[in-house]
Amino acid sequence: MGLARWRDPDVLWSGIYDLEGSTVGDRLEDARDFLNRKLLAFANKGEPVDAVYCEETWQGKFSNPVTVKLQHKLEGIIEAVCARNKVRLQLVRPETWRGHFIGRSKAPKGVKDGTAWLKKAVRDRCRLLGWEVAFHDESDALGILDYARSQNSRAYQVMSTPLFSGAAQ
Repeated sequence: MGLARWRDPDVLWSGIYDLEGSTVGDRLEDARDFLNRKLLAFANKGEPVDAVYCEETWQGKFSNPVTVKLQHKLEGIIEAVCARNKVRLQLVRPETWRGHFIGRSKAPKGVKDGTAWLKKAVRDRCRLLGWEVAFHDESDALGILDYARSQNSRAYQVMSTPLFSGAAQ
């Protein structure tokens, strides 16, 4: 699970968290506990989270139904934790944040593995912005964070689009 956080003045944090547990239920419980701990820790430090942006679950024609089912359950856990902590949740469709972050929502026609192409494009964009990432989940979280920031700051929106990516450096 990729995570990213930004707060004024330009403090950026990102990472990944591997859900623990031998069953789906155990991993969902771990996700709930982890997110709740994170939100409480930030609040206790005097840095409360005002919103959580999360990739909305979608099912394409090649999606694994078991994976999609797990993602829907995880989305419900995130929604419940946000409600409990009175933090706004904003679900973002993958094509929306990718379109903003890399300038396209799908791989070009003719690309054999569109998923791999998109993951690489997102990682490459992170590196262009000076954000070193270890795994694709972390780069996706940073892409969603970049989208979220652009929705809340007109100045950031202008400098963060791919058209103006040089201005973001």
